[in-house]
Amino acid sequence: MGNSFTMSAAAAGSGVGKDVVYYSAQVRQALGGDWDGRTNIYELLNDAGRTMFAMEEWKFNNRPPYDLDFTANDSFVALPSDFGKINGIQVPSSLDTTVKLVTMSDILQYRSNTLNDPFHYYVALVYPTQTAQTGSLSVPRLEVYPTPSAASTGALKLDYEAGWVTMSAVTHVPNIPINMETLYLQIIIAMARSLHNPRISQTKLLDEITAGSTYKNLSRSYGNHQQSLGSHTGGIVGTPEHTIYRPFEPGAISTP
Repeated sequence: MGNSFTMSAAAAGSGVGKDVVYYSAQVRQALGGDWDGRTNIYELLNDAGRTMFAMEEWKFNNRPPYDLDFTANDSFVALPSDFGKINGIQVPSSLDTTVKLVTMSDILQYRSNTLNDPFHYYVALVYPTQTAQTGSLSVPRLEVYPTPSAASTGALKLDYEAGWVTMSAVTHVPNIPINMETLYLQIIIAMARSLHNPRISQTKLLDEITAGSTYKNLSRSYGNHQQSLGSHTGGIVGTPEHTIYRPFEPGAISTP
């Protein structure tokens, strides 16, 4: 396909998130005109998005609780289409029954030995087998033990972080907040330049981005969300040049 798109509402400044048309125009401008038509614009934008998501556990990826439904005699449950990472799973209708994350080997062992444990569901994250070499892997799913004997809506509550959602149409907008668009564009242009000119190191360009003020300010801003909760609790929050030592109990903060 070609890389020439017409002006979009997002590019014209409608106040909505910027779409594929906008980012394509920015790439052409940054490279001084049109660019190597062998590079698919969608591949570039999606690779840049996945790269940005892998740089940090961005707080904007935290999603509201998601209902996982049981289907009678199905040994697995489907996950949301934007699934990226499990934070936790609860049984909303019971104070006694809990969910334990285990390996697929554990699930197979429990099934073969018919483990009787009325107080736990055991789940393992697996990726379905690729159905064709022309398509990527599907969204992962959760294998469950014991296998549900009856259908149940909202049987489990999933607390999760979203992953990158693939863009495949000119009107698609990335699943990021508006304040992340500048960083996203920086990553797109860096990757485009390295593809356009193999002598340019993509790793070096990305390292310059993570060392820059845009990345650091966004990282610090999102890192300050719910400071006393999560993996930052009782640890060190911030960057080497701006470090905050935070105690387990919310309260006084000492800055060295």
